[in-house]
Amino acid sequence: MLAKVIIGAFGTLALVVGLLVVNWRVRLYTRGVKAMGEVVAGRTRRDVRPGAPPRATHAPVIEVLDASTNERFTFVSSFASSATRIRIGDRLPVRYLPGDPDSAEVDKLAPMWFFPVMSLLMSGLLFWVLGRI
Repeated sequence: MLAKVIIGAFGTLALVVGLLVVNWRVRLYTRGVKAMGEVVAGRTRRDVRPGAPPRATHAPVIEVLDASTNERFTFVSSFASSATRIRIGDRLPVRYLPGDPDSAEVDKLAPMWFFPVMSLLMSGLLFWVLGRI
């Protein structure tokens, strides 16, 4: 019984988070502005887990000119990878809500859709398991 409650809770959480992020991404596509950004730096995060080798993930720091305010802003992509091939000076497509630099994200398939799709798939898997026990 406790296992069903825990699996159901995590399944519900994954579903809600996935749907919220999908909603945010759709809002970015329907109301957002397209621009080109330039990679000005990289942010590296090192994860150290007991019994495993350290793992580093890299996320680009991107500078964009906001056409609505004519000011530059920088943001760190929410999508980090251990096998990034992005270099400083690279130009990347970006979407953001005018006047809201916190909404910016790289306008490519993986940065925009990897997390919400994986969250929804995890939700489906957890509910499938819940139906089997």
